[in-house]
Amino acid sequence: LASSDRLDAEEWLAAHPVDIILGDSRNKRLAARAGVPLARVGFPNTDRPLSFIDSYMGYRGTIRLLRDIAGALIEAEEASLEPHELPIARYF
Repeated sequence: LASSDRLDAEEWLAAHPVDIILGDSRNKRLAARAGVPLARVGFPNTDRPLSFIDSYMGYRGTIRLLRDIAGALIEAEEASLEPHELPIARYF
């Protein structure tokens, strides 16, 4: 809703769990408090250098968006692993 704020979003997330949040850098704390990964999409992305050059339009943009979502999910999965448990070979 247009009149919603971040508190409304946090309350909604508490009642409706999600697997991932798509949004800009301002959603970093929201995602951390919800315990879900954040795929950074939109503007501003102040915590990722040169992210402003990424376009999410057309075929290449769709592939980039899917790559960013997959990357966020993989990072979240690997965050709980010890360094010696990281599955490096499965990605090659």
